[in-house]
Amino acid sequence: MKLLSPMELLAAEEGRQEGRQEGRQERAWEDILAVLEVRFGEVPYGVREQVQSVQDEGGLRQLLRAASIVPNLEALQAQLQ
Repeated sequence: MKLLSPMELLAAEEGRQEGRQEGRQERAWEDILAVLEVRFGEVPYGVREQVQSVQDEGGLRQLLRAASIVPNLEALQAQLQ
């Protein structure tokens, strides 16, 4: 087994953290789109793109809350702009 240098260990840890962050982000997108689909039926491609343009955790949490209470997709899109 090869021993890793401190720089290699740091790079590996950063890669793991980045992978976990991307996983949380993808899960949030899936959750938001699932809520919208249950509430409004098929979610148009443009709305999907707008949802997936939100990258930060706080924005995704806020978007999930909005998805559960907005009266329609147009209201959600207005919040995304």
